[in-house]
Amino acid sequence: MIYIFSYVIMSLGIVFMLFGVIGLFRRNKDFYYRILIACKIDTVGMMTIGIGLALRHGFSFFTGKIMLILLIIVVLNPFVAHIVAGSAKKAGMWTVCVDGNYHYDSQSAFEPGEIEPPDGDGA
Repeated sequence: MIYIFSYVIMSLGIVFMLFGVIGLFRRNKDFYYRILIACKIDTVGMMTIGIGLALRHGFSFFTGKIMLILLIIVVLNPFVAHIVAGSAKKAGMWTVCVDGNYHYDSQSAFEPGEIEPPDGDGA
């Protein structure tokens, strides 16, 4: 019975990651929103798959290694996403607002006239 439950949990993790990636590329055009959602997809999807694997193999040395890997993912994945988003903001990455237009971040390292928005005109 535990094997079936573990396979269901692993399948849910794969489905969650698949739907998350499809939704990520369909709806969102803003880099910062994409990196936030990608971080959540990776963290929760890998945790679900890892917990399913741990249940599948029972209490063993392998389960300990899986839990250590999950702990590293839970700690480092949001941290790395934060660092990447912070450096993109410092580099002057354009953001997409609700109206669909690109807007320049006024606190970046570049002046507004130095770089152009991705699709031409910006505000």
